[in-house]
Amino acid sequence: MIRSPFSPWLPWIASLAALSNTALATNDGDWLGMNHGDVRNNAPVWNQALMLSDLSVLGIKIVREGLTQNNLVYDDSLVANYNSARVSPHNVIDFFKTTTTLYTVAEYKARCMAIMTRYNGLNGLGRVSYYIVGNEPDLCGLTPAQAVDFTRAAYEASRQVDPTGGIMVESAPTSSPETNFLRDMINLGVAEVCDYIGVHAYSSQIIDGRLSKPWQFQQQHGGTQKPVSCSEAGLSTTWNTWDTTFAQKNQWQADWAAQAYLQFKRYGYANVILFESSTESSWPGSFAWLRDSTPARNILTTSYGELQNHMNLNALTNAGFEAPNDYKHDWVISDDPSDGAWDTSRIAFQSAGGHTGSYAMKLDTSVAGRRVVRRVISVTPNQPVTLSAWVYSNNEGQGYLRAEGFNALDGMDEADNATGGTVGAWQKLTVSFTPTNSWAVIELSADADAKPGSYVKFDDVAVAPAGAGGGDLLSTNLDSASEGFYGSGQANGTIINAGAASVEQMNVVANATNSVEVITTGGADRALQFTDNSSTNTSNGIVSKAVSGLSTSDSGNNYVQLAYEFTPRLPAGTPATNLPTLFFLINSSGINPGGTVTAIQISMRGLNFSAITGGANPPAVALIQNHRYKVDAYLDLGSTTQDTWGYTLTDLTTSTVLDTRSGLLTRAPNIVPTMIVFNGNGNTTGYNASPYIAVDNPDVYIPEASVFTPNTMASTNFDGAALGLYGSGQPNSTLINPGLGEWQQLGVVANGTTNTVKVVSLGGTNRALQFTDNAANGSTDGIVSKALTGLSTNGGGNNYLHCRFDFSPLLSASGNAAPGLFFLVNSSGTGTGSAVTAVQVSLRGLSFSVSTGGTNPPAVTLVQSHVYRLEVALDTSSSTQDTWEYVLSDLTTGTVRDIRTGLLTRAPNIIPGNIVFNGNAQTTPANVSPFLWIDNLHVEASNAAWW
Repeated sequence: MIRSPFSPWLPWIASLAALSNTALATNDGDWLGMNHGDVRNNAPVWNQALMLSDLSVLGIKIVREGLTQNNLVYDDSLVANYNSARVSPHNVIDFFKTTTTLYTVAEYKARCMAIMTRYNGLNGLGRVSYYIVGNEPDLCGLTPAQAVDFTRAAYEASRQVDPTGGIMVESAPTSSPETNFLRDMINLGVAEVCDYIGVHAYSSQIIDGRLSKPWQFQQQHGGTQKPVSCSEAGLSTTWNTWDTTFAQKNQWQADWAAQAYLQFKRYGYANVILFESSTESSWPGSFAWLRDSTPARNILTTSYGELQNHMNLNALTNAGFEAPNDYKHDWVISDDPSDGAWDTSRIAFQSAGGHTGSYAMKLDTSVAGRRVVRRVISVTPNQPVTLSAWVYSNNEGQGYLRAEGFNALDGMDEADNATGGTVGAWQKLTVSFTPTNSWAVIELSADADAKPGSYVKFDDVAVAPAGAGGGDLLSTNLDSASEGFYGSGQANGTIINAGAASVEQMNVVANATNSVEVITTGGADRALQFTDNSSTNTSNGIVSKAVSGLSTSDSGNNYVQLAYEFTPRLPAGTPATNLPTLFFLINSSGINPGGTVTAIQISMRGLNFSAITGGANPPAVALIQNHRYKVDAYLDLGSTTQDTWGYTLTDLTTSTVLDTRSGLLTRAPNIVPTMIVFNGNGNTTGYNASPYIAVDNPDVYIPEASVFTPNTMASTNFDGAALGLYGSGQPNSTLINPGLGEWQQLGVVANGTTNTVKVVSLGGTNRALQFTDNAANGSTDGIVSKALTGLSTNGGGNNYLHCRFDFSPLLSASGNAAPGLFFLVNSSGTGTGSAVTAVQVSLRGLSFSVSTGGTNPPAVTLVQSHVYRLEVALDTSSSTQDTWEYVLSDLTTGTVRDIRTGLLTRAPNIIPGNIVFNGNAQTTPANVSPFLWIDNLHVEASNAAWW
């Protein structure tokens, strides 16, 4: 079963043209950094602007930068540029004043004082809040005592400049995490005079037993323990002697990064900085992650893409192993990738025979050795967490569940549990912990008993808040329930799964006929089947579960996630008047749906799936007889006025997602749920005695508090749209992309008698939406819009809107004579206005500009036929004045052209109701040429900001 069907939405930043078809960056950018690999003023091509563009694409927010020895004017501009780009510089203050002469400790402290004062953010020269004491003292002739003395000098300087502790100091970083030099520094008390213990780690130094050494040294010494940071991490392609092409070696680097990300998280490192971006140093290109060492500075596509797409901090997904697994990035097989061979043997994902669903993960324990699989998940610091998993051993191999990496001051801290004494049956393991980091690493592992045919399986991993009210409300696969009919002649409250744990039990509501049955669907798998076998009983076959501990305010347990599987049984030709229905309900009271008691109402009627909401209902989805489907849903009770919910419907038989909805209004605006109900609603006219639906694996639970659900409102690359003209003589809301998913459809607003909106081919299968100024028909020429629902403007619910699209200006003209396109986020209508428009962007000719409720930023000049990407984040949480921000990137050159934050919305406080592309024509003179195309539109809302 999949415990967390909706992954958190994290920052996505512009992609370069070479990577424009890859996933949006969702980088763990406040934790991951990059060494700036240049040679100062001798690097005219590889400069800071290019690196900042790359960091923006990757979402990386930390950079390690050296300071000029004698002239800080150069550094002034670097610091200012980093601050403007919201990148945190970790500046190195060298303890050498010449290549061979050390500062005295007093001189070093004075230099630290001067630098920290210069960049304290109070004198117009920018702010640096993190400093690193020199570099690898163990390799440049210092003693451990000297390294501690220099660290103490920097630390004392930082507290004198900022007594509040706002300036962080990393101790002189050693060349490896396991050197005795570091052990001696710690024994000399370096943890007392720094904020972070600094190390470097390369190649196989990231594996278990090596990366853990700084924590072991601190524990052995006792006393104060400080977080550990790694300010250089990487490996050189020259160390790879087995691959023959650079592409293979770059893939090897990317694989190392994937394993390194997990390992540094597993040992709780506070931040990690890769070495290096690109270089003209003595290692040309061999350590580079982003660009090669040629004058053109070409992107290293594989390693660049690895950082862009896979350094993610997300909630738990694929917890039931029902979906295919990427062993490098999802559930990760732990191995040392530095030898070029990632060992995947003896671990099988999607192995048949799960605790629930179809699959589990299987570790082969028939050969001696330890099998380890890990996964990084997001958690909320200082909120207790319960982690659980179901484990099955067919012999004497022992399975382990561990939580790791969650303690910011002890990377060795673990919460673990192991199987014992239970063979041939599923066993639930549970551990609890309180994280002080924003992540934890889940480890599923097994020690082999080395007996032929032995294995250990894992399934149904779950993460939930610890303590009362958290965790499972209902969770059963029904496999232990007694087969047969339930309900007839029995009292209300007859229990299915009597004798099992409370969360595995459901109650049957008594009815005159036997219409609920536990059946075997194959092997040990059982399900709950509903039969319409009465001509008089319209509330036919009802199963319920009482729940408690939920709230409907912005505190307490106000978020529910749920899942269940079902199989429709009736043939496709059954008349509409002969279709019994199964409702899934979450109610405040009672077992029937109602506008005052029902939060979630899902109807499975014959071969139709539909949702009944407090607003506009989504279109019904057609089902196929005997296919197995899964519903993953969430309910957000955090509002005090109108709650929201959403779902994903998946056809498990074909592994196809059929529908995804978020931000739906609950039917009853604001209730406290106390009841989960499967209500079999029979038909009294022409009833059908056949079983009509089977339900399995119901699972309702309170997830970890950090989980939230983005609501995709529009997402299309237009590649599935029919080529040709749109708009002329057609009614309003003519659809582009009809027949595709609802979020891929856009409506064309009818305009005059001319076709001014066109789907065109950009080559191959790539299509885009093109706007043409071909009529003197006023200023509303060529309008495309998309309705938005589920947003709020009260500080609760989904009050962040994120928009992205690519565009290319096609004309060389600018100014008032050029036609233009407005991009608008409005409360209503398709025009601009200070009462209805939150976001207003103008693309007129070769000029990009925005209109705000305050001072407008300067316009940006564009280049004809270049491809640009605009990313917008709108914050509607204020009750008085909302704000927005954007990033404008040139994908053709791979540069960020403009970044603006804290812009005032034009209308101070609206609820967005639609997005609009308004082709603003020019009647004097008219220009019949296409003037702009847009592509790759994505719009979503969430309850979390992205920057």
